Amino acid sequence: MLDFIPKKPWYKKPKILISIAVILIILAVAGYVIKNKNSDDSGKVAGDKIYNVQALAVSDIINGTDNISISGLVKPDTQVDVIALGNGTIRGINFAIGDTVIVNSQLASIHDNNTLTNFGTAQNNFSNTQQSYTTTQRLVDESVNQAQQAVGSAEIGLKTVQDNYNNGKALQGTTKQDTFDNAISAYYGYLNTINNTLDQVDYIIKAEGKTQLSGIQQTLGITNSQSVITAKLSYRIARDNYKALTSQTITTSNIVSNLTKAVQIMQLTRQAVDDTVIVLNNTIPNLQFSEASLSAQKTNFYSLRNTIVSSITLAQTTLQGIKNIDSVQKRELDSLSNAVESAKNRLLQAQTAFNNAKESKQQQLISADIALNSSRGQLDIAGNQVADLTIKAPISGQVTQKFIELGTEVRAGQKVAEIAQIDLVKIEVDLASEDVYKIILGQTVMINDMFEGIITRINPVADSMTKKVRVEIFFDNNNKELIPETFVDINIPVSFEENANTASNRLYIPLKAVTITQTESYVFVVSQEGDEINKTSKAVKRNVTLGETKAGAIQIMEGLNGEDVVIIEGNRELDGGEIIEVRSEK
Repeated sequence: MLDFIPKKPWYKKPKILISIAVILIILAVAGYVIKNKNSDDSGKVAGDKIYNVQALAVSDIINGTDNISISGLVKPDTQVDVIALGNGTIRGINFAIGDTVIVNSQLASIHDNNTLTNFGTAQNNFSNTQQSYTTTQRLVDESVNQAQQAVGSAEIGLKTVQDNYNNGKALQGTTKQDTFDNAISAYYGYLNTINNTLDQVDYIIKAEGKTQLSGIQQTLGITNSQSVITAKLSYRIARDNYKALTSQTITTSNIVSNLTKAVQIMQLTRQAVDDTVIVLNNTIPNLQFSEASLSAQKTNFYSLRNTIVSSITLAQTTLQGIKNIDSVQKRELDSLSNAVESAKNRLLQAQTAFNNAKESKQQQLISADIALNSSRGQLDIAGNQVADLTIKAPISGQVTQKFIELGTEVRAGQKVAEIAQIDLVKIEVDLASEDVYKIILGQTVMINDMFEGIITRINPVADSMTKKVRVEIFFDNNNKELIPETFVDINIPVSFEENANTASNRLYIPLKAVTITQTESYVFVVSQEGDEINKTSKAVKRNVTLGETKAGAIQIMEGLNGEDVVIIEGNRELDGGEIIEVRSEK
């Protein structure tokens, strides 16, 4: 170690003395030059080094944008299960995964001996019953014909027929008045039917009333919201027409026109009922509205529709009866008059025989018709069971799943395939709760940095386990750019526009602008000194509190405000207080 100790003091070495002298001369010359520079030289102070830096205004950072980047799962907008309606063995398959199918096209066939045997038996029973009906009809027709032939010789019934003619003529006036009175009475019944029906419609869709079926409002028409709008419009049209009709005073002179209007309003009411049935078909159960309640409402509205249809038929019959009463009464008198001329003395006996024959015919035909309808019903049931052996596509689309093979035994209700409509897809993403408040419905997002999608649904409730919120993004997949059940990258632009109280919580600056040591974290900001003519920029050290880092940026929780300008390049050479020349970077 002693070898490194100088043998002679430094100030006695010529080379060192010469070097020091040269340095002192250079410093003296430089000081003289700086001292004599023009005083308006941009406010620079003689003898100070000027550092060239790059800076960025905090206000530009706060009012910028960022992206939420996340992966999403592509799902078809519509996906339907294909269900077997019958039991048996798969004998034919006409599809494969990836095939495009159209609605009602045959996908597969089922073979079941019992079903086919029952259908054959039902066919034979129907054929035999139909033949029996034909035979019965032929026999009773012959009996009626024989009685009708005897009318020509029934001259002794002439007096009875004449009395019928006279009595009929006298009663026609009373009959006509009774017909109009009954029509007026029926008219008010039809109005009551309309009002009750519309009340039940309003109880479901709440078009104008204050009450609604409990629990149904949450999922009413949820699979087709347009159906609710259509039903409410149909309701209002029917209700407005009904109100206009109830202000009328009904008499025999205007019953025809008002009854005609009542028929039209009942048809409007039937449309409102039909539209409400569509709404119910697009309604799903929920926690407050069970599947049983939904089914009961559907059954109620089918019955309600039958009632209104029956009322329309009765009203039309009543209306036709009023319109035709004069012609009907004239025909009645003409018939009686002709009977008087033709019946003679044997008319009473021939008419009695004829009536008896007709009664007998009616009874026998009713019995035969009941038997025929019963066998027809059994044949229809068996035919439907045979039809259920053919599996058809419930919608048009693309086959995405296949669950059967030739020889597979299936049961009614078993899932055999899956069909999806992939021209429209939705992308499901799960966002953290703090990010949900940054997005809005209808916002445009980027998919795989190539395609644009629209946010169409934000779940109002977070998942109980993950605490994340499900968001659905709509995409028009007509060109098949996205494949269902695959993952895609989603970028959601987020604005940083905030108020003064929350701006710091959204402030991210480049990580390179921050110096982090074991004891402190700090940045340099630009400080302006002097007047407008002699303005000098200096670097000022500012301690900051840091937050999270992401994508080459770091969050500043405390230490900066919207007026600051942060040095982002050239800061590594600074200690604080240096004169700087700033070039801005937006």
